[in-house]
Amino acid sequence: MAAFRATLEEVLEADLIAHVRDVAHDESEAQKSDVLKVLAELGVPEDRPMVEVLNKIDLLPQQAEASLLEGNRRGKSSVAVSALTGLGVDTLLTRFESDMTHDNIELTLTLDSSDGAGLAWAYRHSEVVSRRERGGNIVLKLRISPQEVGRIEDQFPGKTRLNQNIAADL
Repeated sequence: MAAFRATLEEVLEADLIAHVRDVAHDESEAQKSDVLKVLAELGVPEDRPMVEVLNKIDLLPQQAEASLLEGNRRGKSSVAVSALTGLGVDTLLTRFESDMTHDNIELTLTLDSSDGAGLAWAYRHSEVVSRRERGGNIVLKLRISPQEVGRIEDQFPGKTRLNQNIAADL
């Protein structure tokens, strides 16, 4: 249990948790309970995004597999997959992308071309959607979570602006 706990401590820094379960295992529900208990003990916030991945559906009876895959099509909270056959993996990848970017916003950051440290910081702390050089400046279009706006503005005072289409919604 100690090694299990040490591994799970990594989730304290995660933006999204993927809880992968062996849905064909007899103790799958008990294992789920154990994981959720340890996450709570570690202090992982209850509102941390989590995707429950029901793996090994290829080992289930055909009707159970079909039912779980139908849940994928209906947008059920868990995602059924077979890592062995690849079934459901496309749905899982779509879900990860959606959960990670659904409320992201875009902003423009203009840096002096000589600001390599600032450029590196922007690449480390945001998704750089586009980059162009203009008049001795580097202009980056960044995609970030709303919680990161203040952090970016603090790092680069007076060098950011929200994109017009996003700013109108705020």
